Amino acid sequence: MRLVLDSNVIFQDPCFRGKLLDCLKGLRELGDSVHVPKLVIEEVVRRHESALEELCRNLQKLLPAIQRVDPEFAEQTCSWSERNPRDSADRFRGELAGALEALGGEVLEYPTTPHCELVRRDLDRKRPFTFVGKRQKTTGYRDALIWESVVSLAQSHAERIAFVTEDKDFLSPNKNTTSDSLHPDLVGDLEQRGVDADGVVVFRGVDVLFDQYIRPSLDELSALRRKLESGEFEGFELQSWVREHLRGEVIVPAIDRDLFEEALAGGQPFSEAGIYFDLKRLPNGFALYVWRDSERTDLWDALSLLCPTPTPSFTFNQRDGTCTIECYRDKSLTELLDTEAFTWPSARIGSFDDYSIRDVRRLSSAEALIVLTMPAELDYASETVANHVPSLHGELEVCLVLNTESKMASLHRVKWAAE
Repeated sequence: MRLVLDSNVIFQDPCFRGKLLDCLKGLRELGDSVHVPKLVIEEVVRRHESALEELCRNLQKLLPAIQRVDPEFAEQTCSWSERNPRDSADRFRGELAGALEALGGEVLEYPTTPHCELVRRDLDRKRPFTFVGKRQKTTGYRDALIWESVVSLAQSHAERIAFVTEDKDFLSPNKNTTSDSLHPDLVGDLEQRGVDADGVVVFRGVDVLFDQYIRPSLDELSALRRKLESGEFEGFELQSWVREHLRGEVIVPAIDRDLFEEALAGGQPFSEAGIYFDLKRLPNGFALYVWRDSERTDLWDALSLLCPTPTPSFTFNQRDGTCTIECYRDKSLTELLDTEAFTWPSARIGSFDDYSIRDVRRLSSAEALIVLTMPAELDYASETVANHVPSLHGELEVCLVLNTESKMASLHRVKWAAE
């Protein structure tokens, strides 16, 4: 599920230290994503700046009284009260965006809705626009932009969307329901734009979100994990699945060749399956350096791709631990990666019973992602390489997707990491 947070939700806990922090952590554990419109960020920052401006004004009023009691303290207070709130607001904007990113949140750019559509909505008196006062002045322009962000997200993603807000302008006036629902104007919006109205739900604040969705979902995952660990999940036995689907050798997925091309163009190292690579272009070919940690303190081997010989050959220097591959001058990088020396390694599992459940996350209402870890050794399938490069001890991470309704599971991803 994808959740969109309204400004009034963040107003209550702008530093993410209370219930909102618990909600964001819970959503990350559930595998849900959090989205915050850029307009919401600006509203929260402006609220922060206004609070500082008021505080500075109040301090200025108190300075004469503080001066009479403690002149030294009054001097410090005067210095603080003269600070520019805008500087603090700019810093807070960066901190807010950083906190959201650290918790798995994403900032949504402003919607591209034409002004004419917003004006028509305003004149038609459709929510979230409302009219106040005797002259029936319009309010709700910023709320309308936030709602457009919600609709745009729903149009571009198949997952269910949850809008978390305490603004009554978004909510249905119907008091006969046990839970909150969107205002009929907004439901009509979704249907008119081809979005399933049942695919967008609303929660009135973080307390309701936590009590009605996050806590029950986390309890379900905890119960599922306990049943899998104890073998009590009816219709599916995890240990049997591991033995059947991971028997023999598990091939570690080949490194994406686009990464090689990008590394060659940008000159930046990259990593895959716990191994670090750096690719450099030489006058006659390529040089590939491979090591086991980001500090390069444990250089594993260096593969220099020179080009004088008609057939690929592989040599290993026992003294300095370097490897050299010689191959055709006119071979492309893709062709080089197809040579025997670049046959990707396989991981041998020591014991199929020696695994542990690292994590269980929900992908949908009927699917869960189960992450297993088990010790394994990494060997090269190429005998040429295997004769010179020793096997590596490490840990195999296996991700499987379990359908809790059909009781069927499929292998999702395998990743190996060196010790």
